[in-house]
Amino acid sequence: MQMNNSKEFYSNGHMNGKDSTRMKEVAFEKSPSEPLGVTLKLNEKQRCTVARILHGGMIHRQGSLHEGDEIAEINGKSVANQSVDALQKILTYMRAQFDYDPAKDDLIPCKEAGLRFETGDIIHIINKKDPNWWQGKVDSASSDFAGLLPSPELQEWRVASKSKGSREGGQSCSPFGKKKKCKDKYLAKHSS
Repeated sequence: MQMNNSKEFYSNGHMNGKDSTRMKEVAFEKSPSEPLGVTLKLNEKQRCTVARILHGGMIHRQGSLHEGDEIAEINGKSVANQSVDALQKILTYMRAQFDYDPAKDDLIPCKEAGLRFETGDIIHIINKKDPNWWQGKVDSASSDFAGLLPSPELQEWRVASKSKGSREGGQSCSPFGKKKKCKDKYLAKHSS
């Protein structure tokens, strides 16, 4: 399952109104390279349920899902009456956790190819081969063209760099920074 910053809903019991015993919203924040450590299956009633939780995986460590739990929604999309193939396609979507305007981004390789989105938009992730720049499109947009968006790792680095820079009052010397060159620190006691 590949999802970042997603929301899932599940219940222990049936999904129809009067039989619903308990409904809980579960939000995950994870690295795209980290698997959730859970497998899903369709039960005999064709409902999406948690089939297995891998020991030591993110879901196991979080303890928020259990085997047999029924998944009702992923990223606000109902999973009722979906095929396994359709469920896998749903899992390539993520909810935007920040506003992004490529025209204001100095790091993007090509501003014209950037994907503009706002917090809460559902983004269909098409390609994650580049560790810094993913390709995707906003689900509700009329355009069929994909654009570049920062990967979660790049965005985390950007936020951390801004907060560190404001505390220190200087520029970051990361490979993404273009304004300041880093100089190697060399201690005299190691020169002999």
